[in-house]
Amino acid sequence: MRRALVAVTTVAALAVGYGVADAYDRVPGVLTIDEAASEQPPEPVEPTPVLPPADESAPLPTAAGLRDAIADDVGSSALGPRVGIVVRDAVTGDPVWTKGADRPPDPGLHRQAAHRGRRRRAHRSEPDDEDDRRRRRGRPRARRRRRHDARPRRR
Repeated sequence: MRRALVAVTTVAALAVGYGVADAYDRVPGVLTIDEAASEQPPEPVEPTPVLPPADESAPLPTAAGLRDAIADDVGSSALGPRVGIVVRDAVTGDPVWTKGADRPPDPGLHRQAAHRGRRRRAHRSEPDDEDDRRRRRGRPRARRRRRHDARPRRR
């Protein structure tokens, strides 16, 4: 009976102590004595333009000009032979220049490129050493003594 009384008294004292510390914001919790300070909303900041606004009366770029501007990107071998590009007018949404827009993209190209990369990593021409040969055949590598397996050093 006495142990239970000591345990209950200890728990109550700790709870009251934590509540007091929480009220004075010494420990984290929901209790507080101070009223919450209302924060004033920050003053709005005028954004600075990154680029000058485009002139709406400016002429549209020509198809030849667009072709010359993006020729290096379109001709990149990393994109593959089936590239589809559509350049639209920002105001009206009408297409200004297109290349390959009528062809649907091939969904298998991404998968093929990923598999090609995995095959290259998996099938190297020659194993580097005996451990590499064992790993390829599915046999575990011979266990080497590591520092934590070794006997402790004397100092």
